[in-house]
Amino acid sequence: MRITKWSFLPVLAGVSIGLAGLVSAPVEAKKKAEAPAIAKRGWAISDAFRKMAEPADGDIKVKSYGAALLKIDALEKAAVQPDEKFLAAAYRYRVGQGQENLKQLYLGSAGMLASGGAAEDQRGELASLAGRYAFLLGNHKATRTYLGEAAKLGKATSDQAIMMSESAFKLNLPQDGLASLKEATRLAGAEGKAVPDSWYERGEVHLAAAKDFAGLAVLGQDYVRAKPTPFNWYARVLNYWQSANGRGVTAAQGGLDAAAGLDLYRLVREAKAIANGADLMGFADHALRNGAPSEARLAIIDGEARSLILSSDKQAATMKTQASAAKFKAVTGTEARKLTADADWQLQSGNLAKALTQYRAALTKPGADADLINTRLGIAHYRSGQKAEARAAFEQVQGSRKGVAGYWLLWLDLNP
Repeated sequence: MRITKWSFLPVLAGVSIGLAGLVSAPVEAKKKAEAPAIAKRGWAISDAFRKMAEPADGDIKVKSYGAALLKIDALEKAAVQPDEKFLAAAYRYRVGQGQENLKQLYLGSAGMLASGGAAEDQRGELASLAGRYAFLLGNHKATRTYLGEAAKLGKATSDQAIMMSESAFKLNLPQDGLASLKEATRLAGAEGKAVPDSWYERGEVHLAAAKDFAGLAVLGQDYVRAKPTPFNWYARVLNYWQSANGRGVTAAQGGLDAAAGLDLYRLVREAKAIANGADLMGFADHALRNGAPSEARLAIIDGEARSLILSSDKQAATMKTQASAAKFKAVTGTEARKLTADADWQLQSGNLAKALTQYRAALTKPGADADLINTRLGIAHYRSGQKAEARAAFEQVQGSRKGVAGYWLLWLDLNP
């Protein structure tokens, strides 16, 4: 028997930042196959089974599928030998083809695989078919079971891996979904296929919904590494920031505070990924509110020089005035906190040598926020042209800020 090869082209439409919608195009399949012919193989079947099978075969040939299904139900109950179970399932599969009925196609392919009568070189293809039909039916556990088996049998493909990813996300298994998505992109590369943006974007939606912000950062970094355009830098970094800064998100979940947002904004500005005046004003406002008035002022000046912000813009003029008038405010608390605050002011002012000295001193004090300090120590080293030292500092960052440092490390990877 030759099993039909069905080709599926699932299309996951792109998802805008902050939106959880998904538009799926219909899955197309080729529907041409040969019917199983009992006489073409030395089937281990009883005479009684053969006599029951012939009427079902006849019904299928004349496209009397309803009548055939009734006979196939009885045929499956009567099947004892592996070959009998295989043939009963094959007849069901043929009915599915004739009716273009996904349920019958799924039951038929899964039944042939489970029968014990499939040839070894058919098992991978049957597992692929069962997994694909399960996906189309929304049976996500079965999708992962069968497509996982297909992969073990050498039938892994990028489109099947993305189905496994989507199914894992649907089952609230975000890390499994991320792993399958990574495998899908790897296989697509091996197959010589371009990876659709929608694969990454759909994964981002799922990971954000699951509040797996560490995974969201990893996936966004993979996306930028694959397609390092200024727009992608901005979209991925800001999507991560906006998702992890959402209402009700805790630090334990990988949530980001406003200070982490400032360090991400700094990166997209470094990448020259802020392409319009409104976004530059957004950066300036965030910087002004979070202890970096010099950077806020420079962002507005940059926007004016690039004709992205009008020199007559009253809001921009007000922000520049506020930024110019801003003074360092001493903080109370531990020595580590005081040193860090001073270092932060020196960093935003461009006094990098002093910032480096103060950050290093702060790290030696009890109660130091090592993840924040190492992030900014890395930024200070980078701005000083010390990329190796910057990398070493970023690699020390853990906790909820690991994703922030990961984006800066990616920037260093792509701009050695």
